[in-house]
Amino acid sequence: MSYVKFCYLKNVGWNGFKDGLDSGVFCVAPLARLNAADGMATPLANELYQKYFDALGGKPVHHTLANHWAE
Repeated sequence: MSYVKFCYLKNVGWNGFKDGLDSGVFCVAPLARLNAADGMATPLANELYQKYFDALGGKPVHHTLANHWAE
């Protein structure tokens, strides 16, 4: 059981956790913002940004637990 609310595209609807075009589920967390960014504004933040993606195998990162490190 989970009390987490899962975001999904309203026009696609909730189709459960499946992959592909029929899936309306999307991520709204720090990890999603990092995946969409091209880099960070300060040198230290950008260095950590690069280390993050190097450690996790590049972009995009889809590992759910990677959200903890993204925060």
